[in-house]
Amino acid sequence: IMKKILFALYISFFITFNLIAQDTPSGTQELPPYVDKELLRGKLDERGYEDIAVDEVLSRLEQKGIDLDNLDPSQTELVEQALEEIFQEIDAEREPKQTEEDKKEEERIKKEDKIEDQDLNAKITNDVFDEEEAIKKNMVYGQHVFLKENFDNYNKNTDIRPPSTYILGEGDEVIVNIFGERSQLSKKYEITDGYIKPEKMERIFIKGLTFQQAKSLLKKKFGQYYLFNDDEIAIGLNFSRSITVSIVGSVRRFGPFNIPALNTAYSALIAAKGPNANGSVRNIMIYRNGESPKNFDLYEYLMNPAKAQDFFLQNNDYIHVPTIGKVVAIDGAILRPFKYELKENENLKKLLDWAGGFKSNAYQKNIRIIRYVDDREKIITINYRDLAKTGKDFKLLNGDRINIPQIPVSFNNFISIEGAVELAGQYELIQQMRVSDLIKKSILTDQAKLEIAYLFRYLGNGKEKYIQLNLQEILDNPGSDKDLILLPKDRIAVLKKRGFESPANVQLSGAVRNPNNYKYENDLKLIDVLNLSGGLKDDATGLAYIFRRDPQSLEQIDYVRINIFDAIANQNGENNVLLQPSDSIAVFSYDDINFDNATVNISGAVLQERNFDYDSGMTLRDLFSLTGGLKLSADQAKIHIYKY
Repeated sequence: IMKKILFALYISFFITFNLIAQDTPSGTQELPPYVDKELLRGKLDERGYEDIAVDEVLSRLEQKGIDLDNLDPSQTELVEQALEEIFQEIDAEREPKQTEEDKKEEERIKKEDKIEDQDLNAKITNDVFDEEEAIKKNMVYGQHVFLKENFDNYNKNTDIRPPSTYILGEGDEVIVNIFGERSQLSKKYEITDGYIKPEKMERIFIKGLTFQQAKSLLKKKFGQYYLFNDDEIAIGLNFSRSITVSIVGSVRRFGPFNIPALNTAYSALIAAKGPNANGSVRNIMIYRNGESPKNFDLYEYLMNPAKAQDFFLQNNDYIHVPTIGKVVAIDGAILRPFKYELKENENLKKLLDWAGGFKSNAYQKNIRIIRYVDDREKIITINYRDLAKTGKDFKLLNGDRINIPQIPVSFNNFISIEGAVELAGQYELIQQMRVSDLIKKSILTDQAKLEIAYLFRYLGNGKEKYIQLNLQEILDNPGSDKDLILLPKDRIAVLKKRGFESPANVQLSGAVRNPNNYKYENDLKLIDVLNLSGGLKDDATGLAYIFRRDPQSLEQIDYVRINIFDAIANQNGENNVLLQPSDSIAVFSYDDINFDNATVNISGAVLQERNFDYDSGMTLRDLFSLTGGLKLSADQAKIHIYKY
């Protein structure tokens, strides 16, 4: 566009100059080619440069080395480049200078824009908002949902199935298909002046109707001219219509916005990135010419998606987001701990509804409310069960913090069984219940190893001991001394025959030349399986893990980190570990490691000064190794580490 304007400008200058040259005696010309003051003044005004003097532009041209007294048409490109630079300089001078706060806000918005969009219905039904992040940012519930949305999903006019509540308007295109044996038709009709006009039919006014109402009316009208059954007509809609909506107030981005008419107030607010930190999510107002304003309450919209039918927008609608009202915070044994905006008539009961209600372990007899009164912090205790019985409510004030405590003592009257049983899991502990009783309830599988099982007994303080059992003896002699009486939180593990009948193997996978399983033998070390595999691939990072089952717990796996390079170089070192049966070794390649954008830089008296992608396991020794080591001139007593 800029080049087209400049080209037209120069052509105009050239024509004007020629006309002037024809009427001006030789030697009396005041201005060089392309620089007619009157024409330049008009062009500057068109570009919005009313405050820029023509002489200033001419002066800037001279400063850029343009010889105004000795120009000819062959220098058009030179003048074009100089003028374009001048216009860019003027635009740059007019831009307001960013403060540090402005820059931080801009960076914040850029980061928010990168957040991946999620489906709205999934948000409403599955509650998949990134709420932990929003809580950390001290946001009010509802403000964060717009930061996770991408308006591109809503900025489409076609290939979208309209809801039955969509309001038809000017420019919408209705599709009518009749496919019966007696009549056939396939036509598109655009709504103009409020109606569509099928051939040889009367006008059908459908503007302002919902899509469902319009379909019923069109079936009736077309039925007067065509022969078809109810299942032989289909009515669709192409969204060719766009509307302009202005969004102002306490939002992150101001409108107007041009959006498809399908959008509701919710999706329009996504374009504005939603209310800012001071913006209301409950009292958003939609103003429409000649009508009473509507209140868009985001909480009701999110909790009841059917509310969307009330908030389809029309051309030139005006959305205003006022400052936030009463805000209270709730945490503890509540399903959705957060800060919430409440309307003036909403108090404790409504807050509990918005927060999803109590968790099952909530202690409702001792709800604590922290409130500031007369410049002092005050704690109010409420028995919510008594309050609910009376049918009364508790009035909340702006800034209140509500804490729902948990029931202090958890249940412990249970036992559990796992492994080779049909019905694994937790069971109620009955008085004088024995191992044989639990075995009968859980039903052993054919693969159960009866000679050896383990009972894990809880000792308190997170500790437990294990007791070896012989299930065959217990089942043969129920009630005997070996058939132990179970205690609270006892856990029985029944082993499988398959794990004992099969020979133990060691598995090697990842960045090695021949990943494979190797038969376990005594004194088998890591270097042995590495040699058997043919060695490392070129993209091996040197990082490896051994996945090993803890002999004290059949469910727990230990993760042993290994430096493969050290294991190869130093075969008697700590990294060349002695393997155990069923160990699984994974050697990582660079493709396996998901680096983020953070980097580490090393410079100075090292053999190679380089940048490296940061890894959370990286140590200073790793960094020295990757650079080839220190130079002889390095002062090892002084190493400076700079970090943010």
